Parts: sequence; C-alpha cells; structure tokens
Amino acid sequence: MRPWIAIFELWWVKGRRRRGSALAVAAGIVIVCAPWAWRTYSTLGEAVFIRSNFGLELRLGNHEGARADLWRTRDAARLHPGNDEGEARRVRDRGEAAYMREVRDEATGWIRSNPAEFIALTAARVWHVWLGPPARPLEALPVAGLTILALIGLGRRLPYLEAPERAAILIPLVAYPLVYYLVGYIPRYTFPVTVLLFMLAGANAASRPARPFPSLDRR
Repeated sequence: MRPWIAIFELWWVKGRRRRGSALAVAAGIVIVCAPWAWRTYSTLGEAVFIRSNFGLELRLGNHEGARADLWRTRDAARLHPGNDEGEARRVRDRGEAAYMREVRDEATGWIRSNPAEFIALTAARVWHVWLGPPARPLEALPVAGLTILALIGLGRRLPYLEAPERAAILIPLVAYPLVYYLVGYIPRYTFPVTVLLFMLAGANAASRPARPFPSLDRR
C-alpha cells in the first residue's frame, strides 16, 4: 500500500521543491526501516522485506482441505510451527528463511495443481473481507452493513474530491486487502481499513455532500 501512495505522490506533485519533499519522505521511510532490515538480514542470513512468513500464511490458506475462513480450517494448527512440534523442528533444522521457501513452494505447487479450488477460495476470501464470514452471521451482518454504507458514502463523496483526496481513500481500500485474498481469513486482518469504512459510512449522515478531508493547498 505505501509504495503505491509514494508512487502517486511522486507523480502528482509539481515543482522541484515539492518533488524534493516527496523524495525526502521516501528517504525517511528507508532510514526508519533500515535497522529492522539489517537485523533481519543478520539473523536470517538473507534480505527479507519486513516479514518472512508469507510462505507459511500462503500454505495455511491453500492446501488440501483448506477453508476460506482460517478458523474453520481443521488442520491449520498442524501446519503452523507455533502449534506443531514437527513443524517447529523443521524451522529449527532448516532455518527460518529456508523453511518459509519450502512451505511457499508447497502452497504454490498445490495452487498450480488445483486452480479451480484456489479461485473458489480466493473468491470466498474476498467475500469474507468485505461482507464477513457467512458461517458466523452475527459477525458478518455488521461487517456487511458497514461495507454497504461505506460504498454509498463513497459514491456520494467521490465526485467532490480532488485526485490526492481520492488517492488517500482508494489506494488503501484497493491495495491493502490484496494479500489477504490469498491467505486464510482472520477478522483482525481487515482492521487497518475499518477506520476508512467508518469514515465513509459516517459521511451518509451529512445533509449535503462535503469533503471528508480539508481541501489540499497545491501552492
């Protein structure tokens, strides 16, 4: 999500000073992340972007018997080194980075062999992210209601927003959930975009269209 916002910022800003400010922000992000990147490299022996466990999460959500809702995947605990001694030994014996590559390859191998099942799981996870888990209606109803109200609010406000304001709303809503369409659904994964949904849903309470953000000064 952040790289897409940075790309938009570099494309949108006009003038040398503005572009220099955007580059300074990007440099600041690199500086802040550098200690963690060095710690990860020195610990794992190879470069890792922020976290190393995508391969594990991909396998938890994509294997024989997997369900879109990770809480309803019966063997999820057996596949996680935090719950299964055999998997923990694999991490110890192979090293974390090598283990993550192995389980990633297991997941991608299953996906290649079962494309229809993977597409069905992905579609179900998209449903879960935006409309809640169907198997838990008391949880799904407020999630679906919030999403519907947010879509209505977005439709009302979008025509009145300038490009940076639209980007500040749409990029997180589109980009953030993408990875969670590929791994098992857990409700807390969607929390970071919930604040945007509440903001857009709350916009429906206004008597007339208004900007959810102050107008941005381009001078």
